[in-house]
Amino acid sequence: MQDNLMTGLGFEVIDGVVTGDPLLRQEPEGGMQSHAFMLVLDFADAEGRKRRAELLKAQIYNYRNMLVSVVARVDPSRGFTHTSSSNIDDGPHIDPRFLSHPADLKIFSRHIQTLETLRQTKELSAFKHNGKRNHSKPFHIYILDTATTEYHSCGTTAMLPREKGDAVDEKLITHTVPIACA
Repeated sequence: MQDNLMTGLGFEVIDGVVTGDPLLRQEPEGGMQSHAFMLVLDFADAEGRKRRAELLKAQIYNYRNMLVSVVARVDPSRGFTHTSSSNIDDGPHIDPRFLSHPADLKIFSRHIQTLETLRQTKELSAFKHNGKRNHSKPFHIYILDTATTEYHSCGTTAMLPREKGDAVDEKLITHTVPIACA
């Protein structure tokens, strides 16, 4: 199995540059440019919403910024997905093994360093020269703190003859659960 990690750097921009800040502040001109995967339960009740608002004000409203993202598309780490039991209601055991190969963090850090170089180019002059960025940590620490899944898992089944331990046949029918449950 392979999934990709992603992270990004936020840089302060010059006045007049349109950013995603209205979206983060939930202003109408923010548009429908994003989505969420699930509710953060810690922010679900009234007290949680108050804490979330305080966090957003402290982190986002202080300066206008532009976020540039980096995705580790081809990293040496490979994870796995295995069935956890014969009960179809039990979820699989999934371990993406993010950053488990020694080269992963080094390669990803170089990508983040490249963003620093790119922001100095004429084409990205909307970034404020020597403006603030959203972190001051070494890049490898920043990645460990902020990298998250892209939710694009691939390679989680094998199509082999049943006697070689495959998961599905050529019609994508699973061998390990009844067809009605597949």
